[in-house]
Amino acid sequence: MSEPDDVTGLMAILCAREIRPGDRFGIGVASPIPSLGARIALSLGARDAIPIGRNLPGGVPLAGSLDFTAMVLQGRVDLFFLSAAQIDATGAINLQYVGDGERRRAFFGAFAAPLYYPAVGRTVLFREEHSPRTFVERVDWVTATPPEAPRHDRPVVVVTPKAVLRFSSARGGFELESFHPGETIASVRDATGFDLPAAAEVHETPAPSAAERALLARFRAETASSPSDPGKA
Repeated sequence: MSEPDDVTGLMAILCAREIRPGDRFGIGVASPIPSLGARIALSLGARDAIPIGRNLPGGVPLAGSLDFTAMVLQGRVDLFFLSAAQIDATGAINLQYVGDGERRRAFFGAFAAPLYYPAVGRTVLFREEHSPRTFVERVDWVTATPPEAPRHDRPVVVVTPKAVLRFSSARGGFELESFHPGETIASVRDATGFDLPAAAEVHETPAPSAAERALLARFRAETASSPSDPGKA
């Protein structure tokens, strides 16, 4: 893996690092980056973490989405991975649409994000584009907002191709925790559409370890060799 070229791989590893031992966690629909990260985490220090759902090895089987929703409402989900079309300075996310009039672009919608995002103890947001059009001062539509302090301490992390942002309850918004190899504080700020303070201990994102690299390559190879057509399985 060559940083910063393989940003998708780096993002998967950073997602893996957010999974703690014993975490009960879920992953949003069609989320290959955190799914890959989860497999890495479950093979390393978070071996006793519990994935919820059938899409990961050892996942707790669910009869349907209502089962997961019940677990969220009962406080039995520690961590959830979620993406968004827009993320703003306050931590609000938009999964509905961007733009107005003829330039308005609609997305698949919120699913259960308005419930999961404020209710789950910790959320990792991920976005493969880090630009002023995705990280905006105010979202075009508020799909969901994060948990309110002081219920959770720094509950939201954002993983992007350029950096890791973490929500600061004291600031009431995001701050720059780390910038990836090849980036700087200035370059990340230039790519962000809102004021982004640096954390007191801002640093370069630690490079993947040999073990993380090996597992990334292994799981990617397994995914590439698995049948894409369920009828061929």
